Amino acid sequence: MIFRKYFGSIKTRLIVNVIMIHAVLIGVFVYDMTRRESDFIHEQLSSKGRDVTSILASNAAQYLLNNDIVALGELITDTEKISDQYMVFILDQNGKVRASLPKRYFNLTLSDGISKGLIDEAKRTGQSVQRRHTDLIDTLYPVDVGGNVIGYARTILDSRKLNSEIEFINNRGILYIIIAILIGALFAWLSVRTMTRKLNDLTDAAHQIADHNFKVTLPESCQVDEVDTMIEAFHVMQSSLENHIRELDASQKRLNLALEGSSDGLWDWNLVSNEVYFSPRWKEMLGFEDHEIDNRFECWEEKLHPDDMERVVQFTESFLLSPEQRYEQKFRMRTKSGDHIPILARAKKVVDKEGKAVRLIGTHVDLSEITKIQERLQYQAQHDVLTSLPNRMLFMDRIEHEITRAERHTHKFAVLFLDLDHFKEINDSLGHDVGDQLLQKVSEILQNSVRKSDTISRLGGDEFAVILSDIDERGAVIEVVEKIMTNINIPHRIEENEFYTTLSIGIALYPDDGSEAQTLIKNADTAMYKAKKSGRNAYSFYTHDMTQKAIERMVVETALRNALIDGTLDVHYQPQVNIFTRELVGMEALVRWEHPDLGVMPPDLFIPLAEETGLITAVDIFVLKRVIADMNEWIEEGLDIVCAALNISVIELMHSNYFENFQQQLESCRCRPDQIEFEITESQIMKDPEVSISKLRYLSDIGVKLSVDDFGTGYSSLAYLKQLPIHKLKIDKSFVDDLAHDSDDREIVKTIIAMAKNLGLSVIAEGVEHQEQVDFLLGHGCEEIQGYYCYKPMTKEQITNLLREKRRLHESICIDERQG
Repeated sequence: MIFRKYFGSIKTRLIVNVIMIHAVLIGVFVYDMTRRESDFIHEQLSSKGRDVTSILASNAAQYLLNNDIVALGELITDTEKISDQYMVFILDQNGKVRASLPKRYFNLTLSDGISKGLIDEAKRTGQSVQRRHTDLIDTLYPVDVGGNVIGYARTILDSRKLNSEIEFINNRGILYIIIAILIGALFAWLSVRTMTRKLNDLTDAAHQIADHNFKVTLPESCQVDEVDTMIEAFHVMQSSLENHIRELDASQKRLNLALEGSSDGLWDWNLVSNEVYFSPRWKEMLGFEDHEIDNRFECWEEKLHPDDMERVVQFTESFLLSPEQRYEQKFRMRTKSGDHIPILARAKKVVDKEGKAVRLIGTHVDLSEITKIQERLQYQAQHDVLTSLPNRMLFMDRIEHEITRAERHTHKFAVLFLDLDHFKEINDSLGHDVGDQLLQKVSEILQNSVRKSDTISRLGGDEFAVILSDIDERGAVIEVVEKIMTNINIPHRIEENEFYTTLSIGIALYPDDGSEAQTLIKNADTAMYKAKKSGRNAYSFYTHDMTQKAIERMVVETALRNALIDGTLDVHYQPQVNIFTRELVGMEALVRWEHPDLGVMPPDLFIPLAEETGLITAVDIFVLKRVIADMNEWIEEGLDIVCAALNISVIELMHSNYFENFQQQLESCRCRPDQIEFEITESQIMKDPEVSISKLRYLSDIGVKLSVDDFGTGYSSLAYLKQLPIHKLKIDKSFVDDLAHDSDDREIVKTIIAMAKNLGLSVIAEGVEHQEQVDFLLGHGCEEIQGYYCYKPMTKEQITNLLREKRRLHESICIDERQG
């Protein structure tokens, strides 16, 4: 009864109706606003995810290609300041993490279903992939180098922070609306007293108001009874609801349009009234409190950077007259501290029925963080990580700029190509840390040796380059070069080590030695190579014949590589003879090369080239295989083979590949190990005597004979010589050539022979061509010789015939002995 009595009251039912109407309006508004907010947030974060991931992928390409984990780690670290960041990864093409935030994922392979799905889709489509996981935006972007995907950049942005901020704003707005509803209900309750004969008219008017028809005419109030009071309350409520709904509608439109632009500072420009609205966040972005900036167009205009004013105004005016709906512009704005920050303005245009722009509403985004990251990435892309000098890419750009400048002012400049001498030995002996510190020291010396207007670059490894601007004569270049070399040629102390280092420098002048950047670098490099060949610690100016020699060298190198592939190299044998007994005691295997177009290639031309390019190992392996194959044939024929001597370089001593090949060949050979002799030069042994002794001892232990070639031309220590497991010393041809006339050569040869005999070693002289040489050698105890006096180098067929003659001679002697 009480419940029915209470709700039977017209006053109560009217209040309930008012509250229900407002509740429905709020529900519709909140649902629509929430849905739009959610869509907008994910749309903006999706765009932001693609932008950030694209930048990250483009700048990670070179580091990922070089597997530079340190540089990738620094690159990832720079993304920590990006708002909404949740996770960042740099992956190789197999999904293995090369850098990540958080760092605990480093070196792991992302094998979860989501990661695999992203990578598989990226591989299939060749494009970026983006997926949404609840509040996370997951973006994968291929890292492309020269059209090849070498890995992926992946970012995961978290929209929860942005959701919470906007939810807070919505909750506060809803609270205000609820308060307004309660106030309206309170006025309704106070105004409702009694119902009179005007109740039906008032009820009809209430239905129309509930249908949002706020133009309804209410009954006149005579201020007599409670119904009249209710009528007055309806008048107040009608006006209040109409204004409130109008404000809600305007607010919702503003919010919806702004959310389509961005999530940062909101602004709303009414083009008709020239009124501007700036959100508190917009003012906070410039360092101001909400009350410190008025909502006037002039407040925005006065903070725009003066240099951007004309451009932005012209663009905006053109945009308002165009059919375009989306506005996007970048400019700088002055903050409260006086600094200028980069701003990205995005907005949407609102037009009237005639298509005229009446409103522009959108957001301002602070690009400071992204700009700093871009500047840092740009710096890293153009500078060497170790020395902070310009890298090759920036150096080439500087040369292009200098060429343009030189053409304009008709002056010259010089390009220097510098290479540290024996830097590899420093790295190998003292370690890469010391080597890196030396490179940093060299970069400091170079910077202190040239003018500030000159450019210094580290091209890579131990190679540097310098641009000397406004150089019109060689004398000025020489002065700078000699200053550099003087400053370099001082003792350097790094950690506990003190050592000297030198430079080889090549010089090319513009425009005499080239009018393009690449040509100048190439020619300076060619001149540097000439300085290296001249003995290092030297400089050389480029000359045009250097290019021809470099081309010839390249042609020979290419032809040598092809010869190793198609097997056009050949092996000749030069016999070694005992001059006392006239017996064949051995033969040296010599590589020979006859090119179909270039003709016969002298060994002193292509052997040094093979050593410089690292092809010497392939050449020596080719000779080894050919000698083993020839010896097998001779043994199958029943010939009495002699010891075959093969040259071996220090490269083979340092690496095990040659010895593995030798062991395999020896196992397939029918000859004994002591029928193989390796010759290594004295200078090669002394490059690293400890390693040489170890490797040569291994060969000696398995029965292989060893000899020191070109003995007397190096600077070997007798202490090391005693430790070497060698069997023979080979007197160099340079001492044998002038034995008949040079007393110094005679004394050296006599000393070598005596030392060999004292050490229990055999001795052989090479390059013997005259009887006087034979007489001297034989007279001082050297019985074995090699040279044109006995035999020239022979082909396989010729040496085979010689071995056959030796067999026939031996058979003839045996027959004579039996008959006797």
